[in-house]
Amino acid sequence: MKEIKEVLSFIISLGESLAASLEDGEITIFDAAKFWEPISKVSDAFEGLDKVVDELAHLGSDELILLVEWAKEEFDIPQDDIELTIEQGVTLAVQLLSFVIKLKK
Repeated sequence: MKEIKEVLSFIISLGESLAASLEDGEITIFDAAKFWEPISKVSDAFEGLDKVVDELAHLGSDELILLVEWAKEEFDIPQDDIELTIEQGVTLAVQLLSFVIKLKK
């Protein structure tokens, strides 16, 4: 579950940075500092990206509950949105992996 957490951490962090940057309706050079956190996580996220599919295939319901609890502790996501955020993050991680595999060919 380590790799899933690293990818989700990057994706959620990037989403939060984008949301914060778009509060004024545009992204400018002055928003660069808001992207430090996701930039610092990108290496870990991509390093184990190929292992995410295997981890997802073996993810049980107990582990999904632990993943949701982890995300609640790590990020400021409203309770009503936490499970949907995790599901969307996992879907995005799989799509990202597929994209990277295609680029490597």
